[in-house]
Amino acid sequence: MSKKTANSESLLLSKKLLEEGYHATSTVNDALTAMEQVEVTDESVSRALAMIIRTHAKLQGSAEGQTWQLHHFIQAAYLKNPRLNWFTVLSKLDQAEFMLYDPVGLQLLIQSWQFVHKDEPFPVQIFLQPWMHVRGQFSVLFCMLYASRELLDMNQTNSRKVIPEDVIPALPVSMRQAASQLASQQLNCLGLLEAILNLAGTMVSDDVRALMDRLASQTPELLMIGLAQIQPIKNELHRTFLPKLLNLFLMGHVNSSLVVRLLWHVQPNLLLEGFFEMYKKDPTSVSRILDIAQEAKIVVHILKTDVPFFTLDLASLAARRQNLNLEKWLMERLAKDGFAFFGSCVDFLEKKCAIEMARQSGANVIPNLQLSMDVIRVFFRILSERPLPPAETAKLAKLSQLYTQLYPQLNEQRPDKPAMSESNVEGERTVFSDEVEEMVGLYFERLYTQDISASRFASVLKACRTSNDQRQVNFFSCTMHTLLDEARFFSQYPENELMATGELLGLLIDQHLISFAQLRVTLKLVLDALKYPVGSKMFNFGMQALVQFRNRLYEWPQYTLLLSKIEGLRGYPVIVESIATTLKQLAQKDPDGKLMGLANANSPQQRHASPPPQQQLSEGSNDTVEKSVEAAPNVTTLLKSSSNQSYETPPDKTQERIAFLINNLSASNTKSKSSELKQILQASTWGWFSHYLVVRRVSIEPNNHELYAGLLDELDLQDLTETVIEETYTNIHLLLQSDSIVHSSSDRNLLKNLGTWLGRLTIAKNKPIRHKDLSLKDLLTSSYEKNQLIVAIPLVCKILQHAAYSKIFKPPNPWLMGNLKVLAELYWTEGLKLNLKFEIELLYRGLEMDLNEIEPTSILASLKPAQASQAHQSPLPPPGIAIDRSTIHSPATSQKSSRALPMEEAPPVVVGNNPLAPTPSASNSSLADFDFTPVLSKLQINPAVGQLMMQHPLIKSTVYSGVSEAFADVVPNIIQTSTNIAAVSTKEMILKDFATEPDEIRLRRAAHAMVQPLACSLTVVSAKEPLCSGIISIISSNLIQQGLPELLAEEIATTIANENTELLCMFIDQIAKTKALEDVDRALAPAYASRIAYRKQQQQMQGGGMQPFFDTLSLNGAPHQIQLPDILRPMHGVSPDQFRLYESFDQRS
Repeated sequence: MSKKTANSESLLLSKKLLEEGYHATSTVNDALTAMEQVEVTDESVSRALAMIIRTHAKLQGSAEGQTWQLHHFIQAAYLKNPRLNWFTVLSKLDQAEFMLYDPVGLQLLIQSWQFVHKDEPFPVQIFLQPWMHVRGQFSVLFCMLYASRELLDMNQTNSRKVIPEDVIPALPVSMRQAASQLASQQLNCLGLLEAILNLAGTMVSDDVRALMDRLASQTPELLMIGLAQIQPIKNELHRTFLPKLLNLFLMGHVNSSLVVRLLWHVQPNLLLEGFFEMYKKDPTSVSRILDIAQEAKIVVHILKTDVPFFTLDLASLAARRQNLNLEKWLMERLAKDGFAFFGSCVDFLEKKCAIEMARQSGANVIPNLQLSMDVIRVFFRILSERPLPPAETAKLAKLSQLYTQLYPQLNEQRPDKPAMSESNVEGERTVFSDEVEEMVGLYFERLYTQDISASRFASVLKACRTSNDQRQVNFFSCTMHTLLDEARFFSQYPENELMATGELLGLLIDQHLISFAQLRVTLKLVLDALKYPVGSKMFNFGMQALVQFRNRLYEWPQYTLLLSKIEGLRGYPVIVESIATTLKQLAQKDPDGKLMGLANANSPQQRHASPPPQQQLSEGSNDTVEKSVEAAPNVTTLLKSSSNQSYETPPDKTQERIAFLINNLSASNTKSKSSELKQILQASTWGWFSHYLVVRRVSIEPNNHELYAGLLDELDLQDLTETVIEETYTNIHLLLQSDSIVHSSSDRNLLKNLGTWLGRLTIAKNKPIRHKDLSLKDLLTSSYEKNQLIVAIPLVCKILQHAAYSKIFKPPNPWLMGNLKVLAELYWTEGLKLNLKFEIELLYRGLEMDLNEIEPTSILASLKPAQASQAHQSPLPPPGIAIDRSTIHSPATSQKSSRALPMEEAPPVVVGNNPLAPTPSASNSSLADFDFTPVLSKLQINPAVGQLMMQHPLIKSTVYSGVSEAFADVVPNIIQTSTNIAAVSTKEMILKDFATEPDEIRLRRAAHAMVQPLACSLTVVSAKEPLCSGIISIISSNLIQQGLPELLAEEIATTIANENTELLCMFIDQIAKTKALEDVDRALAPAYASRIAYRKQQQQMQGGGMQPFFDTLSLNGAPHQIQLPDILRPMHGVSPDQFRLYESFDQRS
C-alpha cells in the first residue's frame, strides 16, 4: 500500500467523526457505529484525537454545551483494536493538523492518557523532543507553561530542574522562601525551557521570541538560571538573552543575591565574565560587584580567580570596608603564586598611581575608585617584607616615593593597631612571644577540629588567668586578644568554626573571664550578630554565645530589654523564657523601673524613638514587664499563658532542635522535617509542643499557617492534632478574657490569627466547633451587650471563612447559617464601625453569598448594649426591603444620633474591674493593615545617604522604621476623614441628581467618577505637609538617639522626606481611591438595591402599568417642600450632557 493511500486510510476515522458531529461519541455504541468499516490504528486514532482537541468547541451544538465524549471514543477504539498503544498515539500527534488553541485542549490530551494509564504520569517527554511540525509542538509547550498545577505539574516530571529541591535547604534562610516560590513554577522544568529554546530559528521563531520576552518580565530568575545551565549555546536567541538577563541582575533586582548565588553553583564562569565585562565598561562598578558578591557570600571565591587587576581592586575595596583582612590575603597569594603575583601587585599600584597623578594634573581620566591610605600602607609593607632582586627593590622604592608625593599623609607615623579599634580596648598593641602565639594557635586548631571542647578550652583559660606562671597568664591574655581581634572576620568563618567560637565566647562571658573594659565590646558583638536574619550563620553564632551566658542577663537590665526587641529570638523557647524570667525578676526588684530607665520619659522624642539602653525607654509605669511588652509584645503573653503549665517540658537541647526544625520548615522539606520531628517528640511532651506551636508560632506568623497545618498532616498523629486544637481554644479564651483586648490592637491581631488557625484545623476539615468549646453566636451577642464587637466580629469572621473549603459546613448548614444571620443583623445595625462591616462583607464574599439575600435574626432587638442611653443602636433592614416612612428619622434626629457615637467620646467599657476606653485608632484598624513594604522597597535614597547606610546599617533600619512610623501616625486618620467627607458629599449629590434614574450602573459610574478625585485630592493635600514634618521629626530624633550629630541627623531626615514625598503621596492616593470606592458603594447600597428591585418588577409586569422610577431615598436630603421650576425638577433620568459632567471629574483630576 502506498504512503498516500495509508494517509488516506488514517484520515477516514477523523473525517467520519467530524461529519457526524458530537453525537457520534454520545455513547460507546455510537462511537463503535462511527468506527464501522474504518480501520482503527494508532495513526488513525491519533488523527481523530487531534481533530477532537481542535474542534471541542467549534461544531454545531457547542453553544448549547455539547462537546465530544472523549472517554466513549477511547473505550470504543480499544474495543475495536485492543492492541492500541496510547504512547504511540500521542507520539503520532506530530502532524500538520494538530494544534492546541486553549487550555481545554491540553486538558483533553491529559485526560486521554489518564483514561488509559490511570496511575502513570503524563509522558511530557513526547512533546519535549524535536518535532517535524513545530507549530503544534509550540502550542503544547505554551499550554504546559501556563497550565495549573492541579492539571499538570512539570516539577513532578523526570526532567532536570532549574532549581533542584536539594539546593534550597543549603541556601541562607533569607533566600529560601523566594527560591521555593520559584521552584514551584512550571518553568522550573529545564527540559521545557530547552524545548522552547530549540524552536528558535524555525517557522515559529517570532512566537518563541515573544514568549521569551514575556518570561523575561514574569520570571527572569528562572529564565536566567535555566539558560545558564543549557550548554553549549543553542542559537542566537540563547546568545542574546544570556547577557541581557545577567546585566539585569547585576545592575539590581529584588532577587539579585539569590540568582547570583545559584549562578555561582551552576555556571561560575558566566558570572565571572559578567563581572569582568561590567568592570571593563566602568571600573567604579567594582563597588556594586562587591555588594552583590557579599550578599551571595562568594567574595572569597572571586578573589581566587586569576584576573589580577580586577581582583586586586576588589580586594582593596573589601579591605577598605573592613570586610577582608588584606594583609593575610596578600601573604597567602604571594605564598601561592610567588613572584608573578608580586609583579601583578606592582603593576596595579603603578596604574593606580598614574591615574591619580593624571587626575590631580587636571587631565580627563577613566573614573575609578581611589585606594585608601590604610590599603596603600598594607601593600607596601607586605611587598617590602619579601626578599627581592635589587632591581625590583629599587622599583618598589621609587613607587613608594611617588605615592608619598601624591599622599603626604603617608609619611605620618602611625602605631600598628587593629582596624577594629573597639576590640583593642587598651589602645596599644600587645606583643606576645612566638611561643605563646603558637600555643594559642594550636589550641584554636584543636577547638576547630573538635579535639577539645569549648567548655574544656574555657576551663584551661580560667586556670591560666589565676596562675602564678607568667607564661600561662600570657597565654590567657593572648587568647583573649586574638579572639576579640578576629571578631571583624567572624562573618568569613566557616559555619562549624564559627559555632565553636560562639560557644567559647559565651562561656567566657558566663564564667566572668572577660574584663569589664572588654565586656561592653563583647556583648555588643553578640547583640549585633543576633540582628542578622534568622538562620544565618552570624545569627546562629550569636545564639550559641547567648545560650551560654543567659543566666547572667539579670546583671544587665537594659541589655536584656534590647534582646527582647529582637524578633528572631521568639522562636527559641529557652532564650524567651530566660529573657521573660529576667524581666519579671527585675520588675519585682524594681517596680518603678529605675534600673531600666523607665521612670521619666515624657518628651515626644522618647515616645517616637527607640532610645539606647542608657536612656529612658517609655512613659512611667508600675510594671516593668508591661513595659517590655511594647518592645516584645509576646514575651509577657507567653509568660501568662504558660504560668500554669501542666505538661512535661523536654530538655533544652530538644527544644533548641525543635525550634531549629520549625525555623527551617518549608513546603519542599515538610516530609523530611516531620519524620525527624516525630522521632524527637514524645507523647508526654505533646502539650509543650502544642503550646510552643500555637503561642510562639501560629499566633504571630499567620503567613505560615498553611505550612504548620501541613506539618501536622504529615505527622499524622490524631491525638497531637487534638491537643493543638485544645491549646488553640485555651489561648482564644485567654485573650477573650484579657483586660487589654479591647484597646490592644496587638492582642486582637493575635486573636484573629488564632481564629484563622482554628477554622483551618476544624471547619476546613469538616470538624465541628462544639458549643462547650466555643459558641460563636453567644460570643457575638455577649460582645454586643458589652460593646466589644471589635473583638468578636473579626474572630468569628476569621473562623467562618474556612467554610469555603468545607464539604459539610456550607449553606444551608444550620449551624453556619445561624451564625451568618447574626452577623447580618449586626451588619445592618446602625452605628457599627466601617472596618467591622468590611470584615463581614469579606466573609460573605469569600463564601460567595449575597448579604442582601440573607434574612437577619432579631435576637439583638431584645438586648441593650452597655451605656445604651449614649450608644443607642437600632437594627435596620437590608436594602430592598420595604421601609415604613413613618419610622424614618428626620435629618436633625439622624445627625443627633450619629453624633452620639464618636470614638473620641465613647463611654468607657467595663471589663472585669478595669474601665477601658476605646481608642480613636480602633476605627481605622482596617486602614492600618495595609502592606507598606512595596513603598519601602521603592524609597529614593540619595547616594551620600546610601553610602552612610552601607557603612552604618543602623541608620538604614532607623530611616525605614521612621518612615513607616510617620506614615502610620499621620495617614490613616486623614484618609478616614477625607474619604468619609468625599463619600457623604458624593452620596447627597448623586441621590439628588439621579432621583429619577433607574439604571444603577450609571448611578455607580457617576458616583465613582466623582468620589475618587474628590477623596484623593483632599487626602493628599491634607496629608502631605504633616507627613513630611512627621518623617523629619521621627527620623532625626531617632538618629540623634543613636548618637549622630544633630545637624547630620536633620540633614538625613530632610533629604529622605523631600525626595520621597511624591512617592508617598502616590501611595496615599491609591489607598484613598480604594477606600473612597468602598465607602461610597456602601453608602449607596440601598439606592442600588431599589433600582434592581424596580427593574425586576418591571420585567415581571412586562412594562405595563409601571410608574416612572423615583428614588424615595433622595427625599432624605435637602427639604423638598420648596417647589422647583420644571426646568430644574429631576425627571426622565439623567441626560447625556448631565452625565458627561460627572465623567469630567476624572479628567479634571
